[in-house]
Amino acid sequence: MKVLVIRKDLQDIPFRKMALLTGVLVVALIARPVAADPILVFAASSLSGALDAVAEDYQKTHPTNIKISYAASSTLARQLAQGAPADIYISANLVWVRYVEDQQAIQAASKFILVRNQLVLAAPGQAGAAPIRLSAAFFEKHLKAGRLVLADPTHVPAGIYAREALKNMNLWHVVQHRLALGINVRAALSLLERREAPLGILYKTDVLTNPHTKIVSTFPPSSHAPIEYTAALAIGRTGKEVLKFFQYLQSPVAEARLSQFGFDPV
Repeated sequence: MKVLVIRKDLQDIPFRKMALLTGVLVVALIARPVAADPILVFAASSLSGALDAVAEDYQKTHPTNIKISYAASSTLARQLAQGAPADIYISANLVWVRYVEDQQAIQAASKFILVRNQLVLAAPGQAGAAPIRLSAAFFEKHLKAGRLVLADPTHVPAGIYAREALKNMNLWHVVQHRLALGINVRAALSLLERREAPLGILYKTDVLTNPHTKIVSTFPPSSHAPIEYTAALAIGRTGKEVLKFFQYLQSPVAEARLSQFGFDPV
């Protein structure tokens, strides 16, 4: 049971003044700012770390709580289409952007390209060796006793780009039966980092920010579709704080911060 204790000095205040004082207190309580709901961002797993830094920078000058959920763009797209309460969706592949657009899960007019990336062949170890020429002979030699790590090419953007590049370079038939698949690009990176495979096809940014992996070669941009990260507002998300952060993502400041992690500006 709660007990109301009235201080002795307040007992001497006339009733009308007490009522006025109470009214002022109530107004003050009502006027106190109420913490806004967190901004929930669904983002491709390859943005992990870089997008965290952008969000942290933003929160230094804006009293907003930003939560970021990372996974394969395909996984997040399906969740969003099923009604997951995200405010912003950032995909590493245009196919999944079109999917959520067809499902009427995003505001189509809000779409913009956040940053770009590159596709590389990577290996465990530290950088230093000269880039090699991608060829059937190279893969046959280095995959005799090991596998090539990819993100799952049936739905994960990094794997889709890798398969496309290998097919266009007439190399898919050489490696397709020697694959080790990750559920997303960061899972694929982990396999390579633990030396469970001698080679992997990943994003440039994943390799540059990992001290245990190195770039062996870069795939020609013409061998695959452009690797562009598209951001969009989820359907019905028009809150002031959400819009302010979404606009910040389009700023030169955010672009410069992402570039520090190896992403290419638009």
